Amino acid sequence: MCYCVLPLDNLSSCRELDLSNDTISEIGQGLARMASLQVLRLENNRIDALPDIIGSCKALVKLDLSTNNLLSLCDSMGQFRKLQRLNVANNMLRRVPASMGGLKTLKELDLRYVCLPCHHCVHIVSIPKKTKCSMKP
Repeated sequence: MCYCVLPLDNLSSCRELDLSNDTISEIGQGLARMASLQVLRLENNRIDALPDIIGSCKALVKLDLSTNNLLSLCDSMGQFRKLQRLNVANNMLRRVPASMGGLKTLKELDLRYVCLPCHHCVHIVSIPKKTKCSMKP
């Protein structure tokens, strides 16, 4: 079985990146140079942690991290001022950062098949009321 680290160094003008259904286990620091990125699909991989540098993708509108091995979401996720859709379903999340309350443009949040400890649900409650939140299968 092969686990790969994705470099992402030469994609600075990329607007949409689909790396789903692969064996990616880490995201490289090159993500910081992807200022134009609006859609990032990383579902169905083996990612267990997100680098804080992901917050540099200020243009991100849709982020799909479903079906990975994520245990937590990084604090920099609260920096996504344009994010409308976030899918973290089917992960092993144990922590949601308080910064999630800063996602004012979020319209859809998918948390299906995620068992968060109750004390982290307060951060989800602080997400805008207009957000469609899926938590049950």
